[in-house]
Amino acid sequence: MGLFDVITENTDRNPGNWFEELPESDQQNAEVEIIPIDHGMSWEGGADPLEAEPTANPFAGHYVNTEEGGWRANDLSPRYLASVRELLQDLRPQFEQRGRESWHDRMMQRLAVVASNARGETVL
Repeated sequence: MGLFDVITENTDRNPGNWFEELPESDQQNAEVEIIPIDHGMSWEGGADPLEAEPTANPFAGHYVNTEEGGWRANDLSPRYLASVRELLQDLRPQFEQRGRESWHDRMMQRLAVVASNARGETVL
């Protein structure tokens, strides 16, 4: 969710904007699934889409210094982020149909910055 919020400039990811769902299993160590809702504040960033602004978003801290701003090195795989880029590029016609090309451009620019800071092997 942090990657999604960072590339869409969603600064309003507060505790009321996600659900936690427990898996239907008897596993004691099963992870809780987090389901994001309310993306109404996405793409409302500043004039510069490449700026990493401070945010209270608890999931953005993997990518942005949430207190001072600025991009962080992250543990994502550059190869994984290249595949995300391809998937998002395929969505451009959907943005164009809605007259939101600028949103797509901003998202792709921010993804490129996250990718330039990728230093790991993590695949989401």
